Amino acid sequence: MVSLPPCKRTASPSGFGPRCELGQPASERARIERLALQARSLGHPARVSIVAELATHRSLAAGDIAVESGLARSTISEHLRLLREAALICACQDGPNVRYRLQPTALLELAHGIAELGVAELGLERPAEDSPCFGTKVPVANRRLAK
Repeated sequence: MVSLPPCKRTASPSGFGPRCELGQPASERARIERLALQARSLGHPARVSIVAELATHRSLAAGDIAVESGLARSTISEHLRLLREAALICACQDGPNVRYRLQPTALLELAHGIAELGVAELGLERPAEDSPCFGTKVPVANRRLAK
């Protein structure tokens, strides 16, 4: 796993809060690191499928996800662990079972962060509403979990 060097906080030239060694505000660096972690957590088809499956259910147990996917429970547990570390899902105790749910706020944060990459970090303009890229819907090919 590639990680950024530790952020060394220094006073910003403008005096508006600390800056990291790369010249970004410390809070901005933390936001970028969080966005990268969340994006990496969706870097495997099985994890994307788990998120899609959880989006169609209020909550699921790891065993239910394993049955749907056809993957070993230990494999599902590892994928769930990575999604939890990125705070895209949460685990709730339900008697003897642990049930997993999406964290809608984190998913919205991820979607917003990705959408803003081209706008903020690259200095691009938002597409106009009549642009062919604005509001384009991508079809979902198959909602079953990846095998």
